Amino acid sequence: MDGKVELSDKNGQKICKFEDDNIQVTIVLKKDYSDVEFKLRTSNILKDIEDALENVSKTDEFKDLVDSYGFLEVDRIEG
Repeated sequence: MDGKVELSDKNGQKICKFEDDNIQVTIVLKKDYSDVEFKLRTSNILKDIEDALENVSKTDEFKDLVDSYGFLEVDRIEG
């Protein structure tokens, strides 16, 4: 992805913002992953992001957002 990635820490929450010419996404990790074994941390974080995307993709608001382009289906996110 060509674009801008910004990482920050606000009130103990890790924040990642990324954007390109087409979209801007902000992810705030509210959960503390420090107690997760290091080698499993990335997969746990990606699984939580995937679950959140699957849940939001089922909402009427999200469907309205992408309605003119078709319904977004999240099959799998790999990291």
